[in-house]
Amino acid sequence: MSNPKSVEEIAAMRQDLKTSVEELETALLEHLAPRMPDGIVLFGVEMTNTMFVFGTWVEGLESVRDIEALSYAFRSDVEKYTNSEGYTNLVVWVVVAEMKVRFDLYFEDPERNAAALRQYD
Repeated sequence: MSNPKSVEEIAAMRQDLKTSVEELETALLEHLAPRMPDGIVLFGVEMTNTMFVFGTWVEGLESVRDIEALSYAFRSDVEKYTNSEGYTNLVVWVVVAEMKVRFDLYFEDPERNAAALRQYD
């Protein structure tokens, strides 16, 4: 990875109409990756179908403890979030230069997912 951009540089990119979505995704990836907790790796950031809201590709989010470590690292709360497909996950939202980045924790096993969600009732 190259030198991560500062929040101010990312904000300027956001305001520049010539900046591509891919450039914003790369800047966010490079900005956030060094701040990830041990054992959690950020592989990608992708703009969702909502302008200036991004999802992530992460490896190592395997437990509620991992999502809480993200929450601590980025000084953000763990919340419940229901996606467009109707699935409810635990998420941490990180705001960078007025853009929202979502880290999701979900389990393929419905019982395990429900147990994780119950911890935040």
